[in-house]
Amino acid sequence: MGEEPLITITQADIEAKRKEVEEYEARAKEGRTWLEAAEFILGRTPSSGDYRVSKAFVEAQNSRDLTAAVEEMANRAIEPLLKATIKDALRANGFPEARLQNYFYTVIARLKEAGRISVMDDGRLWRKPQTPLPS
Repeated sequence: MGEEPLITITQADIEAKRKEVEEYEARAKEGRTWLEAAEFILGRTPSSGDYRVSKAFVEAQNSRDLTAAVEEMANRAIEPLLKATIKDALRANGFPEARLQNYFYTVIARLKEAGRISVMDDGRLWRKPQTPLPS
């Protein structure tokens, strides 16, 4: 007598789709952060052709000073950065792989100890404590 529905959607289906969307959003956010870091490393403001980097970062690139480069990225970031994101950006800018192994973590520990960057509870890096957001 009654028509059978063409599809059946359960609460479990909705929850599964909600979780899938959250995972996609998290991956998209991580991707945007990576792109911003890469554009920063290349000396551009995100999504523009304008070149804008600090003198310290240019000097870090020229001297291959890993400490200055990590500090600059963390302090200029608009949100905490994954270590992998920073490594990818440094790698793309020509820092040798050997310097992105144990020495990379030594640099992070020294910068944190000196109060020049923050290491979040989840391991992401960000600006030094109590640094205002860039305008």
